Amino acid sequence: MEALVKAGPEDAVDTLANWEEVEAAFRPFPCVHSMLSARGPVVFALDACSHELDELPTETTDAIEAQKLLRHPHLVLNESECHG
Repeated sequence: MEALVKAGPEDAVDTLANWEEVEAAFRPFPCVHSMLSARGPVVFALDACSHELDELPTETTDAIEAQKLLRHPHLVLNESECHG
């Protein structure tokens, strides 16, 4: 099964100074919200949120793509390394 992995071990509640604002902005997108709210590494089906991601504002998707460029090129996780 191909999957998306929330790889970061950090809890966004403790990491983001503006968590309440971010959480409220993503509340209308339950699938994406669950990814954002996940604690620790969690596996999500590859197409689980595709319809919601298509509905996100352009500035949000642009920011997501910019963050992808900052990832370590050799970061590879598989489901056995994740919980959920």
